[in-house]
Amino acid sequence: MFSHEAPNLRAQCRANCFRNDRFSSCIAMFSSKNRPERFRR
Repeated sequence: MFSHEAPNLRAQCRANCFRNDRFSSCIAMFSSKNRPERFRR
């Protein structure tokens, strides 16, 4: 997942569980508002 841009993305998302800024940005990246309309439920 974007390894060339952020090789430690998975570890950064999981670090400090749900309380870090990286995790919040991960959630925002994969939220339904960022998906194309045809993939929303």
